[in-house]
Amino acid sequence: MATVVLEVNEIPLKVLDKFILENPESNLSKLKYRITTLANDLPEDELYPSQTWASINTGLPFSQHRVKWFSDELNTEELYWQKLQKLGYRTTIVGSLHTSPASNFLKEDHNFDVFIPDFFSKDKTTFPRNYEDFQNFNIDATNENRRVSSLGLLKDALLAFLKKPSLKNWGLNNLLAFKQILHIVLSSIFINKERLRLAQFVMTSSIFYQSVKNGSELSIMFTNHVASMMHRYLHAYIDIKDCPYDQKWKNKYKDEVNFSILLLDEWIGKVSRLKDNKEIDIILMSSMGQKINDKISKEHLEKFNYDFILRDQKKFLNILLGNESPDFETKGVMVPQYSYEFNDQSTAKLIHNRILDLGTDKNERFGHYTKNPIENSEISGLYINSDLKNSTITLSVQLNSENISIKGNSFTYDELGFEKFDSDNHHSGEHDKRGVLWSDFELSNKQEIDYLEVESLITNNVKNNYSKKSGSSSHRTSIVG
Repeated sequence: MATVVLEVNEIPLKVLDKFILENPESNLSKLKYRITTLANDLPEDELYPSQTWASINTGLPFSQHRVKWFSDELNTEELYWQKLQKLGYRTTIVGSLHTSPASNFLKEDHNFDVFIPDFFSKDKTTFPRNYEDFQNFNIDATNENRRVSSLGLLKDALLAFLKKPSLKNWGLNNLLAFKQILHIVLSSIFINKERLRLAQFVMTSSIFYQSVKNGSELSIMFTNHVASMMHRYLHAYIDIKDCPYDQKWKNKYKDEVNFSILLLDEWIGKVSRLKDNKEIDIILMSSMGQKINDKISKEHLEKFNYDFILRDQKKFLNILLGNESPDFETKGVMVPQYSYEFNDQSTAKLIHNRILDLGTDKNERFGHYTKNPIENSEISGLYINSDLKNSTITLSVQLNSENISIKGNSFTYDELGFEKFDSDNHHSGEHDKRGVLWSDFELSNKQEIDYLEVESLITNNVKNNYSKKSGSSSHRTSIVG
């Protein structure tokens, strides 16, 4: 028997219910056992995916693991699936968070059938190595930190593929993947260029499917593709009273969330069809959900039809510090967060304290999930907050204006190292502490649980499945994969 876990970032019950109501014969509708999970270890407006996935996959609250940002280090020995693969269970990991660098996991005696780390990795290492070109493109795309997709992403992907073409190694070796990629490319040209970001999900799903087919006993895949569309277009998918967006905007983007879920639904169907020849338990989970951001007003939409992304982190830090900044390396995070890893903890702490002492302008935008209470009247047009863990600081930075003032000195956005771009979405979906745990078998007889209970439920399922398969009441201690 095998357990398949689909980590679908931030997908909420309300969105799934709407999809199933409109698609009653969908593959998602066949996941009949439905549990609501609750992320209670931080206030709801401070929840963040790298934190909630650390909690749900270790069973430890934030107060113990202290991981907030993608750049924060997690004790990976606490991950439930890491414990299981060490016990000998053949395991596939594709993109699950806190899996980089791969060297933390790919020890000589590992039991991974496939291991493709998250896309925040510093190197392209995978197991087996034939997926490294695909992973290298994923890392490059993440490091670009694209807030807005462009057809340049399609060009980059094509050039990366042509360097060492292989349909199998890029997840393009089956009809469903080819069909979905073609649909995404054409619709990104003629409907919405943001759909290009969904191609990554298709290729990872195809690679994941092949590993499930080949017999992994525990297979886990993470995807952010639905969440990315909800953050942009949830107001267009869910009707609310007094919606701040006009009908033209809603009509333009009404199909985007649905389009992303349809892609997921087709892969669930493809995996489900493997059940004709083998026993598979399918689990779909999110560590939290999304809900309508009811703080968005028409005035906000009128004011912010643009946004910024920091392109020169060194220039920005130099201006904040008023002098040449120490050497640092960047680590993978998502805008509006930017990470700086310094040579030692004392340097990081010094810079962290200096930035906090600087203070901030008031917060006028959404999506940063931080609170800096130290407002400074000498700072205008800039919201900033700093978090420190070990030798890394993670800055949350948003500009409220093209012109910024820092303690009597005036700067334009480009002088600070930022790039401006047009945007007609404004963080439509906000984080919700309610997540989902759906399956095609009974994991628990409860309808609602704390999300710290999830890792033990999945662990027990994997062990019970092996016991049924082997006819034994105990799990094995080693497996030759």
